[in-house]
Amino acid sequence: MAILNLKIFGVGISTDASEPDIILSTEEKLDEQGESQLVKKEVQLTNNSGTGIYNLSLVNLQFHKKMYQPTEIYAEISVVKKDEQAAWVPVTRDAIDTTFKNKKVSLVDIEGLTATEAIPTHKKVGEDFYVHAVHVKYKSNYMRIILSIFSLDKQMTLVNTCRTFVGKKLKEGILKSEISNYKVPYDKDKKQTLTYNANMKNLSYVSSGKSTEHIFPFLVQYDESFYDMLARTTNRWGEIMYYEDGKLNVGYTQSTAIPVPTTINERNSQDKDPKLPLFNSLSYYDVD
Repeated sequence: MAILNLKIFGVGISTDASEPDIILSTEEKLDEQGESQLVKKEVQLTNNSGTGIYNLSLVNLQFHKKMYQPTEIYAEISVVKKDEQAAWVPVTRDAIDTTFKNKKVSLVDIEGLTATEAIPTHKKVGEDFYVHAVHVKYKSNYMRIILSIFSLDKQMTLVNTCRTFVGKKLKEGILKSEISNYKVPYDKDKKQTLTYNANMKNLSYVSSGKSTEHIFPFLVQYDESFYDMLARTTNRWGEIMYYEDGKLNVGYTQSTAIPVPTTINERNSQDKDPKLPLFNSLSYYDVD
């Protein structure tokens, strides 16, 4: 079974001042009584009395990777006092929001890897997601933080409008000019923008020995987000669209990869870092 590590960058809440980031994991370890317990991360958080030391553990993690949709991660984090005998003091909602909102996030599978081993590409769900929304649930002696995490192309879904693109090519005339309008949320200087890669198979073609692209007489954005217009258009024209490797991808690159192994024996018979089909990671996982 996968062991997933959720890394949240730049939160600065670890009790070790040299660690600006925190890693929460689905890994379980045996306690002194021999029972399985989720791995805990010790942190310092602002509460109603000042600051306190708490333990965080990842109690629920789900993620969805699909074409024509931003990648979505749902993470539910348990917050308890490190000293279980001490009186419970909740962390303030503002402190939680300030700590986690818009922070950079990565999600990788470390199952079968050593602590010093590099993470193979096929075990990386993504390395440049961000915390889009933060919700808090307060209980009598603990609390839960719920993070809604998305790939960067989520930024393209947030504003609906109506407009028409006249006599434009999708790649050179629309994507090229529009993509720079969408900023990377965790870039403090607001200079980083989203990027794209287009290897279209139906909307681009070779004419007189030169590569060219279909020109849309007009393309209308119908009270929808720019992303929804792209998803609708690419789907209608037989082009796939997905977010991977830090870019919005339209179309695909030719691949000579082998088929995905379907059994454990097939997987174990391959190399440590097998060559997988291009869209190996475009799938659905539910880890609870």
